[in-house]
Amino acid sequence: MFGRDKRPPQPSPVQAEDDAPPGEAEKVEQVKRLCWIAGMSAVYLNPASEDYQTLADAPEQQEYERNRYNEFRAKALRVADEITDEFFQSAAIHFIIDASMKAGDDDDARALLKHVEVDFIRGKIEAGYPHLKRPKLSSLVRQP
Repeated sequence: MFGRDKRPPQPSPVQAEDDAPPGEAEKVEQVKRLCWIAGMSAVYLNPASEDYQTLADAPEQQEYERNRYNEFRAKALRVADEITDEFFQSAAIHFIIDASMKAGDDDDARALLKHVEVDFIRGKIEAGYPHLKRPKLSSLVRQP
């Protein structure tokens, strides 16, 4: 009745069974963390973002955020390239697309979407960013 810490015992974590090579899930987690960091800078790069205006008068800070975003997104892409399982790689690409969209980088996000091989994940991305399903009209016609 007056015992300490009467919380029910927590269930032990269950290992998910998958056919992926060892370390794939950890790589996806690493991509997720890198994209989270990239996303913190990305919001300052997207003109449609409220945060964009906070650095309007600070070009050196804008450059810092741009470099930081590019650095962490490039690291995430390198890790994603190492993933061989299509489900885990598609999940990693989803995180990179989210970071790209925070930066307003539709072209890169659209290019990355082509590499998502899992229909379920592709559907989630397309539901969140429906305009990525359509090609950019300027890319369909020849430029003079």
